Amino acid sequence: AYYFLYYKKGLTIFKKFKNKGPKKTGKTGPAKGQPKATKEPPKNVKANKKAPPQKPKAPKKIIPKKPGIAFLYPKLTEYIVTTGEYLVRLHKYSIFYLLQAPRQEETQLKFSKNITRINAYYDQKMIEKTVKNQNIKYLIVNDALSKKELIWLKGLGVKLIGVFNDVFISSDVKTSRNFNNMWRYDAFIQDCPYDFDTFKKNNITKNIFIPNIYDTTKTKLSSLNNHNILLLGKLNDKDNGVINAITAMSSIIKEFPDTKLNIISKDSQTLNINQLIRKYGLNKNIYFLPFDTKISYYCKDSSLFIYSSLIEECKTAIKEAMSHGLPCVISNDISKNLFFQEGIIKLNITREKELSNEIIKLLKDNKYKNKMGMGAKLSLDKINDDALTTWDKLFSSLQSGNEDFQKLRSETQLKYTKKKETKVATNPPTQKAEAKAKKAQPAATTPHKNVEKDKKTPPAPAKKTPPAPAKKTPAAPAKKTIPSPAK
Repeated sequence: AYYFLYYKKGLTIFKKFKNKGPKKTGKTGPAKGQPKATKEPPKNVKANKKAPPQKPKAPKKIIPKKPGIAFLYPKLTEYIVTTGEYLVRLHKYSIFYLLQAPRQEETQLKFSKNITRINAYYDQKMIEKTVKNQNIKYLIVNDALSKKELIWLKGLGVKLIGVFNDVFISSDVKTSRNFNNMWRYDAFIQDCPYDFDTFKKNNITKNIFIPNIYDTTKTKLSSLNNHNILLLGKLNDKDNGVINAITAMSSIIKEFPDTKLNIISKDSQTLNINQLIRKYGLNKNIYFLPFDTKISYYCKDSSLFIYSSLIEECKTAIKEAMSHGLPCVISNDISKNLFFQEGIIKLNITREKELSNEIIKLLKDNKYKNKMGMGAKLSLDKINDDALTTWDKLFSSLQSGNEDFQKLRSETQLKYTKKKETKVATNPPTQKAEAKAKKAQPAATTPHKNVEKDKKTPPAPAKKTPPAPAKKTPAAPAKKTIPSPAK
């Protein structure tokens, strides 16, 4: 008992008795009775000369921190990773992810070392600390935050930018769950450019359209040297794009018997589809894949992508196919809502002959196929660059004032919606025919009524005006006076 209880005390007492003697001061010097050693002057220096005083050290330069951008989301998604990676390229801001603790799903989504992750989604103190210490000026948040959370974040002196999905924006904006909190954001980003009218009707002026960025640096281009077709759609009787594609395969096989149609769908196979496959003998040419499979894996080995839906639009799937350099076939109804048009073939998918003829044309003509594929890839790169510039302008406009933000808002609206209308209206076939007919017409004897309006062609009125009165004055009396006495 003594050993266990007083072991340490006994050890210290033992050491004291063992090392009994004068305390060691740590000073080194001569022994007692010996003279003290004198300091020798340094070589090549006079003994009386004093050493030069040392220069004071310059203070360290305090490098100001970059303004920070933080994504406040519960979990890591592809949207956050791609936008964060592209915002790093601006070299103006430091980027942070304020998320929950990492999950197993997020291990596949890797981000660069320039982005710092902080597990502080539900921790208010941690969020306040990072906002102050990291000089965060902009918070990009999802649309699931409550009223109290938005008021609290607004009190931190941060510009709030909300990201709204088009799922929550209906024709009547007042019915959506975000309507009461829309005015609390400094700006919110809409997914579809054609929702400007719905916001305008409800006097909402904080919306802006920025297209989702799809990273094309990690994707590999398809060689387009095979006859494989990838199709994404629903196996329903209402949305019958898949049924038309299967029937079109019966005529495609006659030209190219080695074609394969890989269908990715959520729905299970129906009796009508199985009967069609047996009817045309397409068991070796059509394969059904589960919806969980990655589209990018099959895009590498395909030469054409078909989005067969007639009702719903899936922009991410179309962009993924475009990133691999695949020409995309889409129905006319959906293509109206897409702001990217290059590399896309718009068809009436309900017509089987039109669909089969276009597919056969693509598979035959390699130049046309490669041209459409490269056009799709380049158009997607252009969309990414435009999105990055609009993000940069958005951050600067939020700091400068509301006027700059409204200018940027109107610019994006014209860029992604009005340009298409002007292109279609400027060169219709009827106007071309009218212009050719006007040039072919001879000059009329009577003066033109709208000569003053045609200011674009100055030489035209100069030719017409002098001869018109000269012809009229001699000819008019000659015709009337001579034949009357003869009769």
